[in-house]
Amino acid sequence: MSNTLCRWVSQKITKPPTEYLLEHEKLIVDEHIEECVHCWELQQIAAQSVLWKSLNPPELSPFVEKRIITAALEGRMPEKNREPLFSGWLRPTLVITAGALALALAFVFLLSPNNGKPSDNVTPGSSAAVAVKNTSSKTYNLLHFKKTTPVRLMRSDKVWGTDNAIVNLQVLSGPLTRIELIQGKIVAEVTKRSPGEKFEVVGPAGVVEVVGTIFSVEVDDIGVQRVRVLRGEVNVHESHSGKVQPVKKGRTYTVGTARPVPATIAELDSDRALMDAGVSGSETRVSTKTATHRKKDARSVSSVSLASKAIDEKRLIEAKHHIDDARQSSPKDQDVPELYARLARAYRQQKNYTAAQNIYQKLMTEYASSNAARNAIVALGQLELNALDNARAALVHFDAYLSRMPSGYLAEAAWVGKARSLERLGDRNALREAANQYLNKYRNGSFVGEMLLYRGRINADSGKCGLAKKDYEAIIQRWPDSRKARDARQGLVTCGVR
Repeated sequence: MSNTLCRWVSQKITKPPTEYLLEHEKLIVDEHIEECVHCWELQQIAAQSVLWKSLNPPELSPFVEKRIITAALEGRMPEKNREPLFSGWLRPTLVITAGALALALAFVFLLSPNNGKPSDNVTPGSSAAVAVKNTSSKTYNLLHFKKTTPVRLMRSDKVWGTDNAIVNLQVLSGPLTRIELIQGKIVAEVTKRSPGEKFEVVGPAGVVEVVGTIFSVEVDDIGVQRVRVLRGEVNVHESHSGKVQPVKKGRTYTVGTARPVPATIAELDSDRALMDAGVSGSETRVSTKTATHRKKDARSVSSVSLASKAIDEKRLIEAKHHIDDARQSSPKDQDVPELYARLARAYRQQKNYTAAQNIYQKLMTEYASSNAARNAIVALGQLELNALDNARAALVHFDAYLSRMPSGYLAEAAWVGKARSLERLGDRNALREAANQYLNKYRNGSFVGEMLLYRGRINADSGKCGLAKKDYEAIIQRWPDSRKARDARQGLVTCGVR
């Protein structure tokens, strides 16, 4: 499995509740977990975390609780006589044993690599808890952020995060500081680095490298990555294209698009709000608008904030009114199409597919040049295919995306959606061609196994068992314990190959 799909699945299974997964997302997650031990183990960790959070201790009456506490303080168990629990000859024995154990622990403590000192990676007393979780293939050091309180890292670096942000401290030592943003948004204030030292934020679409600045990185629900700079400059190393895109102060960049664009006041204010507006003066004041212009934008900013909060709290009708207000106040506000996209997703979670369709159509018509509108083409195709069972309509949307953006960020998802639509429609020739094009373009893609299986079945049904055998054996060799491998073995039997 590709790192991109693993990162995407990790984001989904660590974000409770799992019932908020959309129709096609649940299918992808279930199939991926069958084939990826790392993600399966991470799902088990997430499930246990949810379980422990749901468990509550049995309620006790104040009288019983007081009796237990009193008994414990007196060194005895409740409902027993008042004689201390450890009395007579047993008490000195326990004292000697405890002393020996303390000496042993002190000996181990002094011989430890850090001599018992806390790690330099995260400042002691930091407001954010770090949960360390081990799997067979990867260690997760997940940061949990508290509002407006930064996590303090090495060299006085600070990181703020939204409540839903999941950040994995992959490497945090020596000249390299690297953190992985799985979901949500973080704002980082990075101190000046010496030559040879680096600070990196790894996202699903690229790596943000800095040498001393203030910037934000955000990953939305479908893995789109945005970078915004409040001070200084960063370089974005794109995973798909390999290009390096510099992003300067006061600009925002959606990874995979042509170039950075000026950041809106609402975007910059949201980053400052995450930092509790604690960074003052000229170092973060990046807008050149006058006070008059700011007053004109105040209503838009307020409506955007109210809409965002209403979506989070599932008050969707109210959210739509606020988005419409923001649209009227500032028609070119880049926050509006993103809010519409979030609203459409929220409607899908509530299975109100008609409302979601209408919003996607509005996005594609009125904000055609926005990233949200381009992503909406694929989202609408997935909705038509998986929720409304309309493969023909879904195919139209997937083809539209591929014709407009053949190398776009969601092109791989569009190819997979197209193949599934063709398979549902029974158009085997077109499906074979789609599978061939995908396999030629994405040799290490996230859905290679699925495409090989499509092509193998078509070849087998056409009597071309030699070609089918090659595809089936490739699946079995690469994913021997997966569901696709079981289907491939059954395909070999059908072709008469044992």
